[in-house]
Amino acid sequence: MSQEVSSHFPLTHHPEGVPVDVILSRVIPGGDEVDFASFYAGEFLTDAAINAAAEQLFRNVDNMAQFYLAIGATAVFEMDGNVDSLLPDFNTEEGQLYNVQNCNNHWILHHVNFDDRSMRFLDSLPGSIPVIKIRQYQNQLARMFQSRYDIDRNSWRYHAAVHVPRQRDAFSCGDFCLAFLQELLKGGLGEMDRLDPLEIPTRRLSIAMELLKKDVNGRSMLAAGPDERSEDRTRKMLILFHRRHQLRSTSNSLKILIDQSSQNDDSSGDVKARKLALETEVRHASAFNTRLPGGEYYVSSGPTLVTLTRIRRCKSGLTQESKRIHLDDETEVCNSGETSAKLPDQHGTPGNLERGRTGRRPRQFHPKNQTPGYEYEADNGVRWKLGGDGRYHRMCVNKSCPFPAREGDTCRACLSGRKPPKWHPKNQKPGYEYHDDDGVRWKLHVNGKRYVRMCANNSCPLLADKNGTCKSCRSGTNPRKSHPRNQSPGYEYEDDEGVRWKLGSDKAYCKMCSNKPCPLLALKGGDKCNSCRSGRKPNKKHPTNCNAGDEYEDYEGLRWKLTDGICWVQICCYEKCNNKSRTFNMCRSHLRKCGIGVYPGDESMIYLLRWLNLSKIAAGVVCNMTILEDLEQAAIQHLELEGCTDRFLKRAGWTPDTGNVIPLCMAPASKRFHFKFYARTMLGGGISTLTRPRVNTLTQMDQQVVNNAILANLNNLPKPTLYKMSKLDFWKSNAIFQTYINGVDGMRSMRKSDIVAIQTDVDNTIREGAYENAEEDEDEDEEDTNDYWVYVMRWINLNSYPADVVCNMTILEDLEKAAIQHVALGRCTDRFLKRAGWTPDTGNVIPLCMATASKRCHFKFYARTMLGGGISTFTRSRVNTLTWEDKEVVHRAIVAKLTELPDPTLYRMSQMDHWKEDEKFQLFWNTRRQRLVKSEILSILKDTEDTIRSGAWAQAEEEEDCENSD
Repeated sequence: MSQEVSSHFPLTHHPEGVPVDVILSRVIPGGDEVDFASFYAGEFLTDAAINAAAEQLFRNVDNMAQFYLAIGATAVFEMDGNVDSLLPDFNTEEGQLYNVQNCNNHWILHHVNFDDRSMRFLDSLPGSIPVIKIRQYQNQLARMFQSRYDIDRNSWRYHAAVHVPRQRDAFSCGDFCLAFLQELLKGGLGEMDRLDPLEIPTRRLSIAMELLKKDVNGRSMLAAGPDERSEDRTRKMLILFHRRHQLRSTSNSLKILIDQSSQNDDSSGDVKARKLALETEVRHASAFNTRLPGGEYYVSSGPTLVTLTRIRRCKSGLTQESKRIHLDDETEVCNSGETSAKLPDQHGTPGNLERGRTGRRPRQFHPKNQTPGYEYEADNGVRWKLGGDGRYHRMCVNKSCPFPAREGDTCRACLSGRKPPKWHPKNQKPGYEYHDDDGVRWKLHVNGKRYVRMCANNSCPLLADKNGTCKSCRSGTNPRKSHPRNQSPGYEYEDDEGVRWKLGSDKAYCKMCSNKPCPLLALKGGDKCNSCRSGRKPNKKHPTNCNAGDEYEDYEGLRWKLTDGICWVQICCYEKCNNKSRTFNMCRSHLRKCGIGVYPGDESMIYLLRWLNLSKIAAGVVCNMTILEDLEQAAIQHLELEGCTDRFLKRAGWTPDTGNVIPLCMAPASKRFHFKFYARTMLGGGISTLTRPRVNTLTQMDQQVVNNAILANLNNLPKPTLYKMSKLDFWKSNAIFQTYINGVDGMRSMRKSDIVAIQTDVDNTIREGAYENAEEDEDEDEEDTNDYWVYVMRWINLNSYPADVVCNMTILEDLEKAAIQHVALGRCTDRFLKRAGWTPDTGNVIPLCMATASKRCHFKFYARTMLGGGISTFTRSRVNTLTWEDKEVVHRAIVAKLTELPDPTLYRMSQMDHWKEDEKFQLFWNTRRQRLVKSEILSILKDTEDTIRSGAWAQAEEEEDCENSD
């Protein structure tokens, strides 16, 4: 079948010369060659391309246990009852479902585990999609599963983002989704850290090759080059698809502009300039080959297709109405009435180009409107260059040679065997580096006149010798790392190997933790910091020098607000909502709107969570409150936040009994803190740093509600908790409690020595965890080489009396400035004294001693211990690694400053065994205490403690739940 056409165009082109899509929907459902063009390097993968590649990974997977939900399938669920995209017989007890979300031109992978009813998401570029959008998408999935499989949508648990390798560019998010999917199908999240971020985008070629092999048109394209490797042939086809897509899109844009300007009668200069630019782009795109290789193809049978050669109607098995066309070879053109002829040149110029009849080389048509020096490669592999005379000159067949051909296909230098001179980029700055076509690195010398050859090791900053490598690489020694210069302290960058570096205050670069969101430095000889190596959550670093009311969004998409100028509080992830975030990063109101079960009104549930030690024995409880009806989920959220004292037990490997949460009683919003802290006090303090024995405002009836709830749950309380309760006067006079602990199920089931040992283990675990946390939280620069000053600052109470000291450290020589900065930061326990109106004596800072960088935390904590604890929540009595000589330095420094220490500090020191045996201290103290009144000293110490506890109470009311207007 043939058709008469007055002009000549390549097959599979519109009469305007624009390529039409070749059908590729057998392997890409609903897709065409435009989707295949997205596999070209530097392009975004389309939804259809990602779906096809994902289905390719699932070909050898049990679809009853592993299921991929295609992109766009969730849209049909906006209509109730339309659930055809989900398998009806899917295993909803143990199955795994995967889906890719597209938002803001970014793709992330969702992993749905039906086994434990959990949802996770894997994001290669955190922050590109707001967390609220992700949560809304997961809620949509939950509604889908409820409609299809009758699974309660409130039964799902949403986990935070999984830490995965991050992409290094702006276009490979689809590639990372496919890589994450492939690793999950292999067996879990454990191998994600081994993925190479630079290797993942290179997988496109193999994916495209496998997809082409599955398609009838794709096999024709691959078969057109039987002597080429499939990878090379696929690479050429991707280039061809990319060219055709560029020509198609540019031509369509030009046509739309012409139609709009004609309708609006717009002939302004701006329209003309845009039209000229588009016409130039079309000419440039038309200068390259956009024709398919020889073979048989199925193409759309639309009315605009020029069908000029052998075409037969057939049943292709495709969804589109199609025609099968045959291209004899790449240079065939179809004239009127012919079935086989030569194709025109790349500009569509007709003519008989058979060399057999004339014996002459066909005329070469070159791109027009180019600048002198422009180079391109024709379809036959010949290189051409536009000279200053406006003519194109044929270049040497040796592609690395910059000279034109003189005799035959080669230049004179290559013909004579001489090596042509090296041509380097011009007008560059000294230090400029580049790779030539042979992969050799060159660097412009400091004189800016000549290029020097670099070492063959791409990460080496040294110059090469005659062997092509430097002496360091040849001898096996590590070359010196070259870092950016002229940067300020705190500057961070990532090198070619993906390693992050940070410039310290000593002008030395330090290696950072390989966990990209983590702000800490890596340990010496390792790739991770102490927190990430031990599995602990890295400390949150907030912006500094901010004012009260300032807001910001972190790299995870969480919103934070500075409430009182000191404490950062997480707020609702919904924009324009400034309410305190409760759970799932949302406030109470938006939790209700999203269908998450919360208690009615503003009530909260007071609940207890038991902790099991390493021997799996219940060691104590933590008392908390929540608005969630699902107490197990509330306990899990509490553990993930790591905001309370029991976080140290979690980091030490203790087990939270989240499956057996103990509900106590309901508390109204206005009294929820008072209920919680009263319950904690009546439980003997629980697992808490501060029991907060502040005067409670609960009525007698409110207190009775808490007491009755505790009595009703005595069977569920651990024995150490019952033991601490038995020391309280209230429970000593309570008949029900005394009857229980004296019974068979009470205290008699465990020996007193075992209970005391468990309590000591709890205290030591918390203290040691706090010690390790302080080593990183206060100064994470573990590779700093500077010496530190350990100093003491006095605090003066409201009666203008020096009450106690705080011990700290600094690298600043100006200790007064260091003390002022410490007070301004408000991170340590003495911040509560500042809020209470006490005065820091920054003008009379007491210097103790110098400490080396590697032992600075040990020096500070040992000095704090020898000062009787100072103003600190934890005295940190952990065994110190200081040598005897180091401790003597601290002792001598304290003895030399005894006259400057406050009387309450000296009193607490006098109670320590070490100072009781120190002659110099005893001589000074015996003289000093004669003018002191012990009751006044004890009153000052109690005032200090009560001020700190009251401040901690007030902060808890602000940090844990500061708003009452949800």
